[in-house]
Amino acid sequence: MLINEIHPYIRFAAIQDFRHNLFEYRIPKINYDHRIYFCVEGKAEITINNEKYEIKKNDFLFFRSGSVYKISIKDENEFKCITCNFDFYNLTQSFPSPIIPSDVTTINKNKIREQSDYFEDCEILNNTLYIENFIIAKNYMENLMNEYNSLGNRSQFILRLELLKLFSHVFKHILESSNSNNQIIEQIIEYIETNYKQELSNEIIAKVFNFHPNYISQIIKKEKGVSLHKYVIKLRLALATKLLLQTKKPISLICEEVNIPDSKYFTRLYKKYYGISPSELRKLQ
Repeated sequence: MLINEIHPYIRFAAIQDFRHNLFEYRIPKINYDHRIYFCVEGKAEITINNEKYEIKKNDFLFFRSGSVYKISIKDENEFKCITCNFDFYNLTQSFPSPIIPSDVTTINKNKIREQSDYFEDCEILNNTLYIENFIIAKNYMENLMNEYNSLGNRSQFILRLELLKLFSHVFKHILESSNSNNQIIEQIIEYIETNYKQELSNEIIAKVFNFHPNYISQIIKKEKGVSLHKYVIKLRLALATKLLLQTKKPISLICEEVNIPDSKYFTRLYKKYYGISPSELRKLQ
């Protein structure tokens, strides 16, 4: 599937006040079609496929069909968003009406739309997409909602145009972000490789660079193929190996230098990653 093949069919577009029916959405649900949430008021924590997103006013969230999600709202908060349910290229319109999400215990797999179809030229749309303060989307989401409410003879045509306009801005944002992201990614990796002896977490790094922790997690996983936790362990064990081979420092002191102060845990980790204990490595010299 390619971007220029997109021919969307909009199944639902309306404003939703989740605070008034919050109990229903505290239980994990599965959505059968692709979905956009654009927050117009309040804030909420939305968990999608075990990833958490803090959504506030003017934030944009896209997630694919077949996703498991739930919504958490603090008692004093509101959460209103414009919701749009659609398929990217459903020409048959076999499900013309909104497909109500179901509990994960009652999934009807036949209803899941386009779950196995992926974009070959835009990987970012194959996963959940969160854009903070994407205010340019507001007019398009409002137009979708208003046109869906009117349901005139040309409504599906107009809805399709509005959604395509919206995604043209999404693609532009992705392209512009990718150029600046390359520099940001290099800075994040450099920060980790410079400070890996210190305590590091997605939350700590996110505060340094003023990003969401989920974004940091995604960057490390994409660039290094492992989680931040495993990447930091590999860096620490690599330094430990250098110290074991090039110095006569006691293993207990090396543990402290690489910030794995428990020597027994350090030995277990080392053997797990290298298949040999630190003391055995030294004996091979």
